[in-house]
Amino acid sequence: MASAAPTSVSKLGNDRMLYDETVTRVAVVGGTHGNEATGVALATHYLRNPVSVQRPSFETSIVIGNPAAVKANRRYVDKDLNRCFLASDLAEYTPANGSSTIEVSRAAEINALLGPKLNSSTDFILDCHTTTAATGLALMMAPDDALALEVAAFLQSQDGSVRIVLWSLGHDWPMLPSIGRCGMTVEVGPVSIGCCTAAVYTKMHWAVQTALDYIDCRNTSLANGAVGIDASVQFFSKIGTVDYPRHDDGTVCAMVHEDLQGQDFAVSLSAQPVFRKMSGEAMVFDLTMLDRVGGPVSVDGQHAEAVDAVNASDLVPFFVNESAYYEKGIAFAVAQLGTTTVRVFKGL
Repeated sequence: MASAAPTSVSKLGNDRMLYDETVTRVAVVGGTHGNEATGVALATHYLRNPVSVQRPSFETSIVIGNPAAVKANRRYVDKDLNRCFLASDLAEYTPANGSSTIEVSRAAEINALLGPKLNSSTDFILDCHTTTAATGLALMMAPDDALALEVAAFLQSQDGSVRIVLWSLGHDWPMLPSIGRCGMTVEVGPVSIGCCTAAVYTKMHWAVQTALDYIDCRNTSLANGAVGIDASVQFFSKIGTVDYPRHDDGTVCAMVHEDLQGQDFAVSLSAQPVFRKMSGEAMVFDLTMLDRVGGPVSVDGQHAEAVDAVNASDLVPFFVNESAYYEKGIAFAVAQLGTTTVRVFKGL
């Protein structure tokens, strides 16, 4: 188990919020993926009831991420909008010079509205998503984002079922929240694509409202000279993904095993059956199945950029059998459990 959050990476041109800075502008985004109806419903509710997201110490903007995809009830029209926000990509396209795809154009528009990335006008972004996987409420963020981890730690202190997930190690990330100085993905599941359920909506609504309340409380505490207190936080650090087994021609030849289905964050991958072949045989997890950013881990489980040396007993699955990830070659993502200490403000 890792004992501290990774600190060896930082955002390009690091413009992260400092510990003693107050937040002045927040954005809540829904519909980054057009068929994730819960985020769309929540953002639409806020647009109709803007007072519900306003707080005394900062302003809040509401954005529908991908209106064209929402209208089509599709995840995206041409390409995944939530993979269009690398700084290097954003530098190549702007609303003025146009784009060949709807999502690239929309990424430029959002960057102009909420960013620009690396010199952002938005201090904190909450990007609302759902998944077909049984993640529960999971808050996902860059590993160097101290404010996002602080906000997530408070939510976890209010509800012990909240999972905190750190994106893979790196210096830049293509997800929408990365255009803000700080931010997170609010992920809730399971729910079918294109479907909004009361239980999932309620979790997402609670997470956004509680995050806004905490940021307001934090601002007030800082203005009054208060000092936060240390809190122990459990997090999951994403270290890679596992693809479906495939035939030589690339077609999938196995399904997620029934003992893994619905067990996001809940089981160790050590000796865990993870696939069942179409012919009926079970396949047990092996480290050679694991692909990391930059390549697979070695057979002995070592990797120079890992939070700790990788051991299957320390690894858990999440985004298990997520329907949108079939096209990405991902049967499930893999994370390593860790704990760290975060300074938070109390007083809500």
